[in-house]
Amino acid sequence: MRFLRLVRRDVSLGIIRRLGVMIIPLIVAAVQVKNVHRLIESLLEYEQMHTHGTIADYYLYAVSGMQVFHFDPREYFTIPIFWFVFQIGISYFIAYYAKDDFVQGGRNLFIASKSRSLWWFSKALWVALSVAVYYAAMILFTGISAVFYGAEVSFRFTQDFVCQTLSYNAAYLTDRDMFLIALVIPLLMTIAVCLFQLLLSLILSPVISFAIVSAGYVLSAYYTAWFFVGNYTMWLRSSYVTEEGLSPYGGLVLAAGIIMLTVTAGKMYIDDVDVI
Repeated sequence: MRFLRLVRRDVSLGIIRRLGVMIIPLIVAAVQVKNVHRLIESLLEYEQMHTHGTIADYYLYAVSGMQVFHFDPREYFTIPIFWFVFQIGISYFIAYYAKDDFVQGGRNLFIASKSRSLWWFSKALWVALSVAVYYAAMILFTGISAVFYGAEVSFRFTQDFVCQTLSYNAAYLTDRDMFLIALVIPLLMTIAVCLFQLLLSLILSPVISFAIVSAGYVLSAYYTAWFFVGNYTMWLRSSYVTEEGLSPYGGLVLAAGIIMLTVTAGKMYIDDVDVI
């Protein structure tokens, strides 16, 4: 019961009262939906596509990221701005709340809950719920906006659209494959990154932890490597799409490992840290 009270408190103070920040995924979704609509209209005009697409098409385009970047003097690098803003948005959302709560009321909360660990586990669950709400806001707004533009309410992607605008290799993927690499893995990896950021914010500071995560995402855009975990949030860099990509199942294992290690390390830190 004490844990549930802590969770309700974190949901109220850490999510509901800060919903204004959730405008970030809505802005990203709005711009990307408009871009997709223009692309579909162009494809229809040149008869390269014969439907107005599905809501899955709009979502896949919005979260695609960028293809593997090759260092070449003749190749110009551009950070996939919408992917970057989307990922950084949730990192900003979770950046300050836990540290402020720890500094301002940590001692009283530890006494009331009779357990430091419960406080930490509540914060970890708060991060997971925040990421889930963040993704849900983006998905729902994308779907509603896509229907407004004539998209079919279907979770199956249109091969003509994906092949023409994103990757020809995607034609060989099933809807289940897309669900895995475009939703499940990015969601879990974002949770893993945010939990790591949460721990760093308590040990160092919210500003430093946010800067580290931001730098990690920038490096992920440059380098396609398993240790730059931001790559797993871009489905165009999956080995299902390109031979140079990263294994989806490796991403699942890595995300699970980061989550478990971070939660364990956080418990150890909170149990030993001094509270003013």
